[in-house]
Amino acid sequence: MGSEFDNACTFIRANPSKFGNTDLLYFYARFKIVTEGQCTTEKPAFYQLKEKSKWQTWIDLGDLDPDIAETEYIERLDCLEPEWRGEDAKDPTSGWISVSCPQPELSLSDLDKTVWDWVKEGNWGKLQELVTADNIHKKDEDGLALIHWASDRGHGDVVSLLYKVDKTVINTKDSEGQTPLHYAASCGHGHVVQLLLDSGADPSIPDSDGFLPNNSDVDDSIKLIFDRHIK
Repeated sequence: MGSEFDNACTFIRANPSKFGNTDLLYFYARFKIVTEGQCTTEKPAFYQLKEKSKWQTWIDLGDLDPDIAETEYIERLDCLEPEWRGEDAKDPTSGWISVSCPQPELSLSDLDKTVWDWVKEGNWGKLQELVTADNIHKKDEDGLALIHWASDRGHGDVVSLLYKVDKTVINTKDSEGQTPLHYAASCGHGHVVQLLLDSGADPSIPDSDGFLPNNSDVDDSIKLIFDRHIK
C-alpha cells in the first residue's frame, strides 16, 4: 500500500459523516481488496443486514487487482472531496471503527473482560464463575442475551452451561424476535442446532419479519437436522 492510500484511509476514518452509505461501502470493498485480496469469508447470517451489505460489496469485486482497487479508492475520494489532501486528518481516538477502512479492535486484558467477552470467546471455565440467575437474562445494546452469542459463535458447551443455569433462556428473543435457534441455524452450527432442539428449543417461533429458524437461507445440512427432529 502506498502512503497516499494510507492517507486517504485516514481521511475517511476521520470524516465518515462526509460520505453516504453507498460511498462508504465502495471504499470498504476496495480497502478489503487492497489489504486482504479476494473475499473468501463466509456469507453473514440473514439477520446481519449491515454485514451482508459489506460482504456482498466486497465479493462483487471478485479478483480485482489490488493496485486497481487502490487507484479506484483514491480516485473516488478525489471526486467526492477534491481538497482532501490539504486537510489535516487524524485517526479517531474514541473506538469508532470505519465501514470503509476498519481499524483493528483493541484486545482486552483478562481484568477488563466482561461476561460478554468471555461468552464470545467460549471460555466455559470462566463463565462457570460469572454466569448467574441475575445476569443470564440481561441483553447487550443490540438486544442479544448471552445464549444468543454462544449460539452465534458455535460454543455448544457454553449453551449447555447457560441452559443448566436457567432452562427458560432456550427460547429467549433478541430485539428482532430471533431466538438462539435462529442464530445457530443461520451461522451453520449444526451441533448447536441439534443441542438446542434436544433441549426444547421451539423451531416454530418466527422472528419479527416472520422468518423461522429453518428458513430458505440456511444450509441443506441444517435443514436436515430440523427435518429429522420433526420426524
